[in-house]
Amino acid sequence: MALMDKLKEMAVEGQRKMQELAAEGQRNLNAQKAQEDAKERASAQVIVSTGDIPQTHRVIDAVFAMDSHQEGFLSAASPAKAFEGVKRQLREASLALGGDAVINCQFEYRVALGQSVFGNAKQCIEIFAYGTAVKLVKDSREEVTKTVGSDTSNANARDPAPQQPSSTVIALEIAFTCPKCAQSLKVDRSCAGQVANCPKCNAEVQIPAS
Repeated sequence: MALMDKLKEMAVEGQRKMQELAAEGQRNLNAQKAQEDAKERASAQVIVSTGDIPQTHRVIDAVFAMDSHQEGFLSAASPAKAFEGVKRQLREASLALGGDAVINCQFEYRVALGQSVFGNAKQCIEIFAYGTAVKLVKDSREEVTKTVGSDTSNANARDPAPQQPSSTVIALEIAFTCPKCAQSLKVDRSCAGQVANCPKCNAEVQIPAS
């Protein structure tokens, strides 16, 4: 009788462990699926362009990709499927480097012929692509405003305390005047064409192109 009870306990314990292993395996599958979905969503946001893009960006590196699609038993080789596959690989390569876009992409293709198991020719379309992975520089008005400083060369003569120029002012290259309060301003040339706030009257100011 004791032996039967022992066997029952072992069976129950074995079943419990199998259920725990199955639950752990399902959790791992769910976590892997979530990671793949997140990666796919992030990859879909990466821009692929055959030219340049208007957004300010920083070059990371060149990327290369290749994909193909082969003729099936009842279907022809599809250039569209090969093209989508190679674009997906470009996005993933850029994403792996921390990029947001692939610009100046070039696409080339070739048609290859092979033999099936029945001896007839099978068509395969191969597409090669390369481009430049870049990181978009986020335009932030607050960041631009931080670089805007007063022109100390036109400081108020009635102020007996001379103002010490900050390191930002030393690097400024574009000089202009606030259209609202006539405050003389200078900014770094990298901010040309952007919009900032005047540090004196807080009015929006269009920074000149040069």
